Amino acid sequence: MKLKNEWVSVKERLPGAEDISEDGDVLACWGGDEQFLALAYCGTDDRWFQIDDPRPLNVTHWMRLPKPPEHGGAE
Repeated sequence: MKLKNEWVSVKERLPGAEDISEDGDVLACWGGDEQFLALAYCGTDDRWFQIDDPRPLNVTHWMRLPKPPEHGGAE
């Protein structure tokens, strides 16, 4: 299965209510030559934060999280 690249530049748009997970998170990317990925959220003042870390991030791109798998198959 091939996944399509769904990264969105923060210059293009910020995540809206339809983009965030139930926990309010998206996958975020930041950094220069070395890039980092983590669950993060965009605050009401458009500043980005990683979960449990008060330091703001310089996020360049974000993407929606996939829906979790449905339970009920083989146990």
